[in-house]
Amino acid sequence: MQKLAEICVRRPVFATMLILSLTVVGVFSFRSLGVDLFPKIDLPTITVSVINPGASPQEIETEITDKVEGAVNTISGIDELRSTSVEGVSQVFISFVLEKNADVAAQEVRNKIELIVNELPETAEAPIVQKLDTDATPVLRIAVSAPRSLREVTDMADKQIKRQIEPISGVGNVEIVGGRQREIEVWVDPDKMRAFNISAADVANAVKAQNMELPGGRPRGSLECDGDGFGVPSCSLACATACCTCGAGILGSAARGKAGWGGFRSIGTSSSQKSSYLARVE
Repeated sequence: MQKLAEICVRRPVFATMLILSLTVVGVFSFRSLGVDLFPKIDLPTITVSVINPGASPQEIETEITDKVEGAVNTISGIDELRSTSVEGVSQVFISFVLEKNADVAAQEVRNKIELIVNELPETAEAPIVQKLDTDATPVLRIAVSAPRSLREVTDMADKQIKRQIEPISGVGNVEIVGGRQREIEVWVDPDKMRAFNISAADVANAVKAQNMELPGGRPRGSLECDGDGFGVPSCSLACATACCTCGAGILGSAARGKAGWGGFRSIGTSSSQKSSYLARVE
């Protein structure tokens, strides 16, 4: 360092040119410097999400969150383990030390979660294991409004706008927030439920038993069904049989359904004497 100072004192032109060259290189480097709102950082943080529609926060914590935490707690290299239990959703955040490879950590978490899948409630959806990706943050939000009903606006956003944005190069994912989805609403009659000695869980199980698709083979000739005037296509033969044999005839007397807009996707109904095939809503 002292030698460089002596050269700069004895050769001032050399020192001036050296400083100017560093300044020019710095200016050009600054102009080409990339700027990113969320820089690419591979943080070893894994998120485990489990959805159980209709479950209270207490049930989510005891039946899902505690089991997930107990399963992943034995993985080595965990720096922080925290969770959030809200109505219908359980989220467990696992932060590893920086020396831990994120891909290896995600695979270890998946292996541990697979061991407790059978212990989770039957109504819970499959656990989702994801790595924390800062690049996955939405960069563009589009608000859709029109002088139409919310049902029509939702249908337009889903079948027109979303499908035109998805094929664009560089688009990773398009999600619709808000709106109304089609559903079948089921109202139960408490008096008739007491008369038949059934509970709301029995009604829910009867609906689930009818919400299935089974291979029914290839029928020959015409196919007719005495199902309240509904014509049954060949693919619904197994569903119509299921309605008649699963004992869901009580459902038609204790509950009634109506097409609407919300959460459910499909439902089947039956009466004590006649049955109708599974009406699938798309």
